Amino acid sequence: MSAPVLTKGPYHSTSATGLYTWREVLWHVSSAGRVLSRSLPMESEYKQHRVRLARTGQSSTHDVLRYFPPGKIVSFTPARFPYALAPEISHWILWVQPGAHEAWRRESGPLAEMRRHVRRVYGPFAGESTYVQNLAGERSVTAVPHYHCFVRNSSAAAAARARLRWDLNVRVFSGASACNQSNSMCPD
Repeated sequence: MSAPVLTKGPYHSTSATGLYTWREVLWHVSSAGRVLSRSLPMESEYKQHRVRLARTGQSSTHDVLRYFPPGKIVSFTPARFPYALAPEISHWILWVQPGAHEAWRRESGPLAEMRRHVRRVYGPFAGESTYVQNLAGERSVTAVPHYHCFVRNSSAAAAARARLRWDLNVRVFSGASACNQSNSMCPD
């Protein structure tokens, strides 16, 4: 057995692998977003990304707003810097345009929106899902409302297929994601 994954942060997995189990994710959600941790390499990558943004004069907010297709209020994306999760658990982010958040919550809300996107991305492979909005003091992108969504599948292969389906339907140019508007897999 290999050494457990090391994580940074106040809450560490108690699993033998060091990766958060579905039960631990559900605890995270029920605790109102007490933050799970990234692996040490992922945390390092995340910090390097923030340094690159600062060097170029960009903010995290500006970086995230590029995820929204024109005219859309929400965007559902794979977590760029995911928590240290077991392979069968996928980490997604449901982003909401800042000015539209309150009206969106009344009209649609995070649960219905997450379910819609999970069905669209995973199709018949969709497993259990849940979401949480981190506590205000734990949010790294404070200006753009967002929810951490977790999807558990019966296998890591199903999770990988879903992410591949999403990746294949997003064009990347100039270092920014843009949506292939003719495809139903677009983040919307």
